[in-house]
Amino acid sequence: MNKNTEVYKISDKRFKFKYDGNFKNLSKFKKSVCDITLSINPLAWYILNGTVKVKPRERGLQGGYEQCGKLPTEWQFLQKLFEKYDIAETDEYKQLYRSLGAREKRIFTSVKSRKGAFDPFSVYETVLKKGRASSQAARTTEVEVSGSDERGMDEAMRKVSAVHDDSFEDVDEDFDPSDADIDIPWTDVYKLEPIAEYKKRQDSNSWTAFELFQHQVFGKNLNKAGEWRLRATGRIPDDVVADAMTVINDIVIRSLTDSVKDASEFEVSTGIRAHGFEIYNMLKNPRINQRVSLFIINSNVTNTESHSEE
Repeated sequence: MNKNTEVYKISDKRFKFKYDGNFKNLSKFKKSVCDITLSINPLAWYILNGTVKVKPRERGLQGGYEQCGKLPTEWQFLQKLFEKYDIAETDEYKQLYRSLGAREKRIFTSVKSRKGAFDPFSVYETVLKKGRASSQAARTTEVEVSGSDERGMDEAMRKVSAVHDDSFEDVDEDFDPSDADIDIPWTDVYKLEPIAEYKKRQDSNSWTAFELFQHQVFGKNLNKAGEWRLRATGRIPDDVVADAMTVINDIVIRSLTDSVKDASEFEVSTGIRAHGFEIYNMLKNPRINQRVSLFIINSNVTNTESHSEE
């Protein structure tokens, strides 16, 4: 489990309200789960409310989940603005474009011209490699070429040449695209979206990775490299999803009375209870909720009759 979650340290005092299966109390149950989940792992709540889609893993241990599809990225958002709304012809876009640096202007031109073929991750990586190469080349030249030794000069040139090699094998998993010094005013870019289109996305609960980052949905679960990878690809790391699902399961189960937990509707196999994510979604269904209520009523009647016979 991610060190930032600490789900099992949630005080029992936060679970004073426990859902008893009464549909009238469902809203209170959902609000309680929302409040607790948001304070522990915001991503967990955005999975529960459907902003981030997940699905059961097709393989592996029972109860495992993975992201369903990918989050829209800011780059796809920008492409859509170019392709569907032709923002390049608007005064607002022209003003924004003039404020960009030379590198950022080239990137915007690339997004506009390549359309669906644009790969933002490779752009970040390329810019970062060039920045590292220039920096390394300068350091190498300064340190190695300090005398008139011919052998030293040859070695320095070999190192400079290696730094400029197109393979750049030294760019590893820890590379941070923010070091590439790309300055794009994404908040201003989003303001170019027609208000009617924004309302549609709002109504359908469809948000890009950048917008989720703006609301700190991922908290401290990602390092810088992970953050930029997510923003470039829309793919949430598996361990981050698994962590959020653990939080969901724990909070939902602890928010139910014992009678609701034991309802046959939530038993996926003998002695195995459904994941809290599934239970939460089932409880929102009035028909299932009604069957759970009937199960609890019948159980109470059975228990009462048993005590009477004693």
